[in-house]
Amino acid sequence: MTVILRSLGINKSTFDAQLRRRPDLRARLDAAKPLTGQALVCAKFDDILTAIRNGATAEGAVESFGGTGVSFFKVVKSDQALHQRFVAATADRENGDNARGKAASGRFSEADFERAIEALRAAPKIGFARVLVDGLPTPFLVLDKAKRDPEFHARLVEVVGERAKRRAGLKKQPPRVYAEGLLRQACLALDLYRSADGAAAGLDPEDRDDVASEIVLAVLEGEITEQEIRTKGRRLGRRRVFGEQAWASSLDATAHDTSNAETLGERLASPCGIIFY
Repeated sequence: MTVILRSLGINKSTFDAQLRRRPDLRARLDAAKPLTGQALVCAKFDDILTAIRNGATAEGAVESFGGTGVSFFKVVKSDQALHQRFVAATADRENGDNARGKAASGRFSEADFERAIEALRAAPKIGFARVLVDGLPTPFLVLDKAKRDPEFHARLVEVVGERAKRRAGLKKQPPRVYAEGLLRQACLALDLYRSADGAAAGLDPEDRDDVASEIVLAVLEGEITEQEIRTKGRRLGRRRVFGEQAWASSLDATAHDTSNAETLGERLASPCGIIFY
């Protein structure tokens, strides 16, 4: 509606104001709107039943009028009288020349079932009900024949397997390659993460990401507030990543990565320890 109004040079606010003042104009607009969903099914119910009697499936009949099978069956299930009329129309179809069930078996030859197999093979992405149309045996008849004919059953199973493999092949997509640092850029677009990242500034890049993430989690878990990130975030984040002894506060404190209570001063005094600091 907005696009139409713009194309006519009409302001939507002005138009809405006119609708509020003119109930008759509102009624004409509502009447002009195309029917959809269950309203469409109810309005076209007689026509849908006629199409069913003439050989269409319920879904096909509804779709020919712009509706959906889901809406049709919702209407039918909610109204017993309409349900009975639908059942009667289906029975009329099956008792006449337009039957689609077992009564239609005699109308189709072996060549027709062969065409059905080839049609299914040629259209792996399309469902049975949409492939087996235009004079081909219906899905019900194809499955019924498969139950009675072992050779046809084997061929149908083969075709179904081919369809599944081809659908799987069609769905395969090359792995997506993301630019380096794209996730970090996305995270930095969030105010909370940007504050946490600032609190972790100066750390090794890998440690910085971990510490910033822990700060964000601490805020989300209610351990600190977002306003406390500047004063408490850095120490809290490092403690959550490395533990209580992650950062020695003096040369007499125990180094966090030793199991023999070696102090930081002793580590620095060793011939190799200086390499790590």
